[in-house]
Amino acid sequence: MKILKITLLLMASMLFLIGCNEPHTPAPGVAGTIADFFPFHENTVVVFEDTGPWGNSVFYTIQVDGNRMQRRITMGQFTVAEVLEIYDGELRVNHARHFASGFEPLIDQKDETPMVILKEPLVVGNSWETHTGPTIQGVARGQATITAVDVEVETPYGLVTAIEVSTEFENGYTVVDYFARGLGLVQSGYFIQGFERDLGDTRFIQEEMTVHLSLLSITENTPLSVDVFVVHPNDEGNDLDYTEVSFEFMTGGSITEAFEALLRDPADGLTGLISPHTVINSIDISWRPSEANPQFDETIVHVDLSEDFVLDLNAGALAEQLLLISLEATFTEFFSAHEFVLTIDGQPYVSRH
Repeated sequence: MKILKITLLLMASMLFLIGCNEPHTPAPGVAGTIADFFPFHENTVVVFEDTGPWGNSVFYTIQVDGNRMQRRITMGQFTVAEVLEIYDGELRVNHARHFASGFEPLIDQKDETPMVILKEPLVVGNSWETHTGPTIQGVARGQATITAVDVEVETPYGLVTAIEVSTEFENGYTVVDYFARGLGLVQSGYFIQGFERDLGDTRFIQEEMTVHLSLLSITENTPLSVDVFVVHPNDEGNDLDYTEVSFEFMTGGSITEAFEALLRDPADGLTGLISPHTVINSIDISWRPSEANPQFDETIVHVDLSEDFVLDLNAGALAEQLLLISLEATFTEFFSAHEFVLTIDGQPYVSRH
């Protein structure tokens, strides 16, 4: 009996050792890092087909600072500023702001809980907690998982091979993003889980993904063309008018210099809002909580001009007033600001009349 027990123990030990020596099949993955699958495209216009009501979406990198990037996303007349960071093996949305021009100095902004949209290692099954960001309506916690690699994705740009990330949110949505090497995000869509209609006992569940964004084009070494509504005195000098003009902006450029050139010479046949000698010393953007709704911020745009603006101003009281209103309206419209502050070499503007 004792011999039988010893024999059984030896057999169990051998089976255990054999099991331990079985080859381990690693989860499918891809070589490379997040930076390979989400490059910071500088001086590059990235266009997505958008199923939303605004038409195509245009992404442009405004500034890069090491492992951080601020980009501008335009969807028709709607603009979002977004700050992303690659840190500690994660791709994070540190901050996003609606009702922005996209040129506000935001690259150092970081919310309490950044949204993690991709995480290393880039292998199937890697999972992490995240939440919807300000660029998605509503806020909800979610669980993101790399659900596939080497997925072929059909886009207007062409057939690309991508990493698939699926995020199940507590509000019932599942968002699926696809990232391709050297391109970044190439497609994004969503499923509505358990979506119910008022059809008695009938329950409708969406089975096919609704594609929200799909890569259309990537144009390198190209400036971003930015539209501006310039308010200005009319030809008779007794009222206001406006003209839509544009300026070109490259990654890392200066919005102050762009506006300076624009306001000196807005368009053919249109008198500038500042004289040829006037310099825009600075354009500062700040925020304060809204009195009506403290959850939202109000934007303040502060423009400081050189003394030449006053010295070269050769106009009557009405013309001066129209010019000042034009400057205020132009800047507040562009930056979606609630308040405009004008100073001359750091001192409050004082009328000469």
